Amino acid sequence: MKRIFFNLASLGIVLVGGGLAFLQFNPKYQEYFSTNLGGKKPTEFDIKLRKISEEAEKWPKGLYPSDEFIKLNDRLAFRWVTYKDCNAPKCNSIEVISRFGCPNSLYAQVTQLDKDNRNIGYSNDSTSRIKPNQKALLKFRSWEKDLKTWSLEEINCR
Repeated sequence: MKRIFFNLASLGIVLVGGGLAFLQFNPKYQEYFSTNLGGKKPTEFDIKLRKISEEAEKWPKGLYPSDEFIKLNDRLAFRWVTYKDCNAPKCNSIEVISRFGCPNSLYAQVTQLDKDNRNIGYSNDSTSRIKPNQKALLKFRSWEKDLKTWSLEEINCR
């Protein structure tokens, strides 16, 4: 008897898992099943989920190749940009975009390297919260005479 229940439970897990895998790899059916199950109208959650999915699909394709953004992970992308209005001897900056926004703040740190690639210091910057797909400019300054290059060490969405 236990064996029958065990086999039925295993079969149920395989069927549910297979159905979820099917929906994962066939997004057009996800919409059908979430909005047309039993003839019901889509819920507010379904509508929000559809909007997020549409944003997620178009976000990386339009940004990276054309705007020279480097994908850091699935949430953040950045690019080095010229920072002209600087009051320090050496300056650099990055423009960061967050796919889902940063609810509290955005933080970045760069390491300063000399001509022999030795660490001679760091610089950091942060901003307040940013909205989804909003760009933020983080500025780095240095008074190190031997600074040759900047190395991005950390970007955190907090």
